[in-house]
Amino acid sequence: MLRFLFVLLIAVFPASVFAGDAPPEGAWTVASGLRFSEGGAVEVEKNGAYLGKTIRFSAHAVDGPPPFGCGDAKFSWSDMPAEGFFQGFAENAEKAVISARRVQLPNPARTLDVTCETGIFDFHMRDENTMLIMLDLVVYTFERQK
Repeated sequence: MLRFLFVLLIAVFPASVFAGDAPPEGAWTVASGLRFSEGGAVEVEKNGAYLGKTIRFSAHAVDGPPPFGCGDAKFSWSDMPAEGFFQGFAENAEKAVISARRVQLPNPARTLDVTCETGIFDFHMRDENTMLIMLDLVVYTFERQK
């Protein structure tokens, strides 16, 4: 039974995506942005600052636009509950779960913690080809390039 569960886990979260503390492979493009405010959430205009931009992770760096791009990056993975999404953006657990549903994040979500000289970033995985991050109250959706 345990062997079956282990095989199932590998099928859902491929080793190439979550291998140890290694960052995810490939190039990732910002496909959309959702700005949160007290009045709700609205899509970011198509000419937004990050839309269409690409980041790429390597063993010790992130290549991309500021503030995401950095040398000497440190990576680690965790399973983040909704209350911790977007570095604790929501003021309480109920709002955190509602926000997570709004952006279709599982609870908990596999999260890549990136520490750089430009800051600390939490990339939350929706699935193996989609990750989200909040910056300046905008949740950006990164999609893996194929």
